[in-house]
Amino acid sequence: MILSYSQIKNYDRCPRLWWFEKVVRLPRSPQESYGATFGSVFHAVAERWHKADEQGRDPSGAPVDLYPLGWQWSEGYRHRITEEDEETVKTLVKMAIEGGFWKRQGYGVEKHFIMPFILDTYLQGYADLVGDTTVVDHKTIKASRYALSKKALKKDPQMLLYAWQFMLASEETFTLRHIYYRRKDPKVFEREVTVSWDDDVLPAIDSLRDLAIDMVDLKDQEVPEHKWRDVPANVGEACNAYGGCKFLPICSGRESAKHYRERMVRLSLPLATQETDMNLAERLAARGIKKAPSINPTADPRATEPDTPHPHTLPTPEGEDSTPEPAPTNLRESVTPNPPAEAPSTPAGVDLHKLKKADLLKVALDMESRLAEGGGNPTSEVKVAMGCTLELGKKWVRIDVGLKEHCAPEDKDAMFDSVKKWVESRVLAEAAKAEGK
Repeated sequence: MILSYSQIKNYDRCPRLWWFEKVVRLPRSPQESYGATFGSVFHAVAERWHKADEQGRDPSGAPVDLYPLGWQWSEGYRHRITEEDEETVKTLVKMAIEGGFWKRQGYGVEKHFIMPFILDTYLQGYADLVGDTTVVDHKTIKASRYALSKKALKKDPQMLLYAWQFMLASEETFTLRHIYYRRKDPKVFEREVTVSWDDDVLPAIDSLRDLAIDMVDLKDQEVPEHKWRDVPANVGEACNAYGGCKFLPICSGRESAKHYRERMVRLSLPLATQETDMNLAERLAARGIKKAPSINPTADPRATEPDTPHPHTLPTPEGEDSTPEPAPTNLRESVTPNPPAEAPSTPAGVDLHKLKKADLLKVALDMESRLAEGGGNPTSEVKVAMGCTLELGKKWVRIDVGLKEHCAPEDKDAMFDSVKKWVESRVLAEAAKAEGK
């Protein structure tokens, strides 16, 4: 068995979280937070700079290209940073170089290690920069308040683990350094502490070993997936940490582990390359789906159609009232809109308005989760949209309002596109399901 520090950290946060991820092996969501995307992109640029020689040349002898084609994308080319943050990365890199925070001499870059930890269990990891008596970790943060104090850094298990791996037996002290790169109002600064082997490193390693023993014991119990309730969980704070646990729908009974697995697999399936520039109707036709959902596929998803009345459509900018309707007090009670006096005829096919209450709830909760993972703030407008207005062309007006009110300007467009793609994929899935009946 091979462990990493992130696994031990997750187990300490909640044993059931780690069990779902590493024992049951439920698939990870293809989505990631914007902060993770920014961090991945920045780390790649920093790695390219540090791997160049003292003259700034790459292994071929050419000047190192810090920003090659596609550099704005995270690993796997699934997510990218905004154009504004492209300049933020370049500004931070310039600050790090000119401020003397980055040095090429005397450091190993992305040092990998794997070593025996307990019994037949190994521990592996990667350290950003390792010197003879120093280990350095790059940390991208949104605001300075997320940086560790020196006191917290001295007790940070991850850095003490690095010290345990790279500290020579003859050394009495070792230096731990965090270099912080602040996204908002760009700034580079560092925190540095000195730790000792006996007083700091060994006690931390003993604590990590105790957790690793518990992890091995839990894995050896071979708890069946459907008996996940038998696995201990830190209910409460762990459920809401970092924007909410991704397995909360399972633990709260809203979704089975099987359904979660299927949903993640479905989200991981990209649309065919030839469908990239197609609208929704064209994608349905390309997939051989004859029965289209009851939506207007040609409508601009950011605007309502004036000739198609809908009781929960936001008024146009010229309207007299632009106040959003209040969200349902209980999300489990889906809200059904009153039909207009003369309801327009709808084409045959999948009618998302007729989804069961339980399905409406899942859609709303999934939407909230996706917004949270993308860095947005789930809003009452989104809940109203998911509960009341499941017609795609109308839904996006209300969701866009929510994003404008609660998302930072640079996040809004990326969030809108991400959620739009998700709902389109759901419409495709519902249409395919109806066609198969």
